[in-house]
Amino acid sequence: MIINNKLPHAISEKFNQIFQLAKQQEKQIVFFLDYDGTLSPIVERPELAILTNETRNAVENLSQHFLTSIISGRKLLDVKEKVNLENLFYAGSHGFDIQGNCKILKKYNLQYDESLDLIKRNDLINDEVFKICFAEEFIPILEQVFFELKEKLENINGCILENNKFSLSVHYRLIPNEEIIKEIENVIVTTLQKTQDKTKLTHGKKVFEIRANYDWHKGKAVLELLKLWNLKENHSVLGIYIGDDKTDEDAFESLAKSNLGFGILVANEEDERIYYSKEEQQEQNNNDAINNNNGTTTNNNNNGDDNKNCLHNNYHSTSSSGNNNAVVVEKDNKEKTYAKFYLRNTNEVVSFINHVIDLENKK
Repeated sequence: MIINNKLPHAISEKFNQIFQLAKQQEKQIVFFLDYDGTLSPIVERPELAILTNETRNAVENLSQHFLTSIISGRKLLDVKEKVNLENLFYAGSHGFDIQGNCKILKKYNLQYDESLDLIKRNDLINDEVFKICFAEEFIPILEQVFFELKEKLENINGCILENNKFSLSVHYRLIPNEEIIKEIENVIVTTLQKTQDKTKLTHGKKVFEIRANYDWHKGKAVLELLKLWNLKENHSVLGIYIGDDKTDEDAFESLAKSNLGFGILVANEEDERIYYSKEEQQEQNNNDAINNNNGTTTNNNNNGDDNKNCLHNNYHSTSSSGNNNAVVVEKDNKEKTYAKFYLRNTNEVVSFINHVIDLENKK
């Protein structure tokens, strides 16, 4: 059952309790931060998304206490230049392009796992700095798509095309006309048909994302980094990912399903995701699995009674024929999240980071 219940605010006693429990259990607490919409407000043009000194100082202070990574849809070099901090791991192009300095791990008494395939198939830049790239064979295809779209879209006022190396972004925030936006989408779809399923189209906040049709995303990048750091088990780590966009949901979901941490959604009160939690659903599934393993059977088919527990009446229940346990309660056309907490805006993200540092200093 999907629980209709507003997410708790991240600066809260509930978060404090989770944080303190992780410290008592001697877990390594690590942070993953999105850039646009999380550390920097969403702006009309991507090049205007500048990190303030206050935010940079907060992230730098956070990294003094906790292993911290920036996970962005931007090109790796672009997001590194914008953040301009050395004591971090970076993942650009939605996690396709990762770079880090192994000496950072020594500060947290960690050592990277040299046995991983991702290390084996990529040379270290030097004895300490490594760069990991996935799906490099798709780069020429994306470059060809970029040049074709540039020619087709360059005369549309307000349309901004970005080449992020492993993905392309077509921004339409400056275009108020829905018909023009639909025209842009049609141009993209027609162009991608020529790539013979080598690319895929996804949607973000006022942006079309064109990516390599490769099974990789921010969530897999987060889990791969945790493996790299030898933090593979839930008894050893609490991963906290802060993000605002649909692409960040992959990371929220990966942490929730692996029981290695949770997400914090950056969204205002009008964003329906903060009222519809998939993370609650995952917790229920985990509890059901535990009960079943203990010999307790959980029957989810209660003749529609689940619907009575929902605060909105436009949920519907569906069941697979002959399977009493295959009941799904979902809300039509509603965005949902795997995040466990929420923050309203980038200013609150900074406040939250400072709050975490205060909690750490009180130990």
